[in-house]
Amino acid sequence: VKTHPRATFVSRSITAAGANRYVATGDLRLRGVTRPVSLPFTLAITGNTAKANGALVLDRTAFGVGQGEFRTGAMVGTKVTVNVALTARRAA
Repeated sequence: VKTHPRATFVSRSITAAGANRYVATGDLRLRGVTRPVSLPFTLAITGNTAKANGALVLDRTAFGVGQGEFRTGAMVGTKVTVNVALTARRAA
């Protein structure tokens, strides 16, 4: 955490995937490693408030998460679910 305190996701595109469902495709940077990912999410807009919720499963080893005996999936699973919840309000 000290050397890599932040993860960032930069979207390159968003495509519709059905009623109120979308997929954001972009680059996730975690621990200094950048990988392309797709984040499926739902979007609900009520008045001036938009709420997005999504989740994706990552292989933590692709980002160098887990060192030493934790590097393999023998002690800690390699698949990690990342949940995203975002609320945005339109400025007055």
